[in-house]
Amino acid sequence: MQETVEISLDNKLRKQNGILASLMLGFWSLPFLAAWFVFHAMIPNASLVIIPVAGFWCSLIIRIHGRGLSSSFKIISYLGYLLLVMSAIALGAVATRGAVPLVIVLGLILAGFIGVSDYSRVKLPPEEDALYLKRKFGTEKTLKRYWRNNILLMIPALVLAQAAAFVAMVFITENVLPGTFSN
Repeated sequence: MQETVEISLDNKLRKQNGILASLMLGFWSLPFLAAWFVFHAMIPNASLVIIPVAGFWCSLIIRIHGRGLSSSFKIISYLGYLLLVMSAIALGAVATRGAVPLVIVLGLILAGFIGVSDYSRVKLPPEEDALYLKRKFGTEKTLKRYWRNNILLMIPALVLAQAAAFVAMVFITENVLPGTFSN
């Protein structure tokens, strides 16, 4: 039984990929921002609903593509969510003036952070979780580290991918659809 749990945990640890999760979050940010803009064009004040949905969406992308167990996947989920919301605010997809007080926007951003914290990491069965914690914090520390899960590589990959999505969205809103999304 113990050998089966160890093999299962080793397979899950081998499947983690933080670089892929970071790049895919940046890749999927472009269609998500485009959908956010369309929603904002149809119902400007209701586009605030997308803020907490973006938190869940970011953590889902990290979970699907990264299959992460460590806390570094939660960190890049938080950072990716923050960059996505800042991009949407900078591009004008969030109604931050007029009838919508800033307190409501900040509350929805906080709700998105709560969503990120719940879904970004893969949950383990109790036996595998105990073995994972024993390997991570035990006296032996036999948890193998892969370069693709290094946080010092994941953060720049995420920032570059999100920046590329932001630049592409600026190009789309300014050149392809001029005047469509003006406030």
